[in-house]
Amino acid sequence: MPQGMTTATEILKEVYVGRINNQLDSEPTTYNRIKTKTNAEKYGGKWVEFPIHVQRNTGIGARTENAALPNSGQQGYREAQLGIKSFYGAFELTGQAFDLAEKDYQSFASLVSEESTRIKDDLMVDRNRQVYGNGTGVMATTASLAGQVITLSTTGDKGVWRLQDGMRIDVMVGNTNVVRQGNLTVSDIDVINNTVTVVGTTTGIIAGDVIVRQGNYGNEWTGLNAIIDDASSLYGISHLNGPTGSRHWRAHVNTQGGTPTAIAEATMARMSDRIKTSGGKTTCIYSSPGVYRSYWQLLKSDRRFVNTTKFTGGYSGLVYDSPQGEVPFLSDDQASTGTMYFVNENELDIYRPYEYKLIDRGGSTWRQKSDANGVYDVWQAWLVERSEIGTKRRNTHGKITNIIEDAY
Repeated sequence: MPQGMTTATEILKEVYVGRINNQLDSEPTTYNRIKTKTNAEKYGGKWVEFPIHVQRNTGIGARTENAALPNSGQQGYREAQLGIKSFYGAFELTGQAFDLAEKDYQSFASLVSEESTRIKDDLMVDRNRQVYGNGTGVMATTASLAGQVITLSTTGDKGVWRLQDGMRIDVMVGNTNVVRQGNLTVSDIDVINNTVTVVGTTTGIIAGDVIVRQGNYGNEWTGLNAIIDDASSLYGISHLNGPTGSRHWRAHVNTQGGTPTAIAEATMARMSDRIKTSGGKTTCIYSSPGVYRSYWQLLKSDRRFVNTTKFTGGYSGLVYDSPQGEVPFLSDDQASTGTMYFVNENELDIYRPYEYKLIDRGGSTWRQKSDANGVYDVWQAWLVERSEIGTKRRNTHGKITNIIEDAY
């Protein structure tokens, strides 16, 4: 009998080549551009407070000879209070992983380095998702339940892209802070059929419930879907005229009558002009990939040369020729579906004393794990950042919603 691979298996070595090959999208497009273009990494106690100017002095008038002069007026101001949020990232390693999977000859990569480095990428990707949030943390809305499979709603914003394998989630009773079923684990995602399979108790989940990252409801960044709105208060200032608000404290929103409508350049031009009337200028347009492709097809159908340009942050995209000049147009898979965001990045700030850092209390960043059963040869560490995204000129941003997307 000849010697072969089967009979010699006991003495054959396994040969591993190269580094760990990433299969995940780790490009936080919008977050990277905002972080690059703003310098306002400020912080102050529990709140960041700043005044806004909302009314001119109306003591102005033209009079005839010997007529009473205009009554005096005054400038109008409101004070905004922007709360700081706290964010964490946790990881742990066994003592064996520290000692036996550290050198090149022991593993493809140091497990210590892998966990401590890649979690920073994970946090940035999640931060990019929060840029498009409204502070509640809602990632998707449920449509139906079949055992462990939750079908997500395709009405309005579709959030299947925001979920991840292994993510721990809570299903909330409607869009409220009441947990329907908590701490479920995502085991599978079907992007085409818009479903998510979970491990855990799903009893009682109904259409209209919402999905958030476990424990996050109401604790996330007050992102673009709250900032770019014309029918809600922000930072304690109302969008309505009165002692606590002003009609100027609202963004420009075109819902296209609430009916899904194909995008048109005239609609985009109107939004650019509306923002200009408020003294703003759009520095970038962001959209979901489906809206981006719809705009690309619009250009192509008009037989115009379609090419991409490289913009700040190292990203490439289309150019929108607005009435005020050329504007970068970028795609981000975390953007709300059917929506174009007209963003004045010069009026978006990230308030924080520092970016994510390891918690170091008592002279060590690693804590030994212990519970009621005893102490373990397991070591835990946590990253922390305290921050919020904000704007001081809400009316220099805008969005168009209910845009018909190019489907996959």
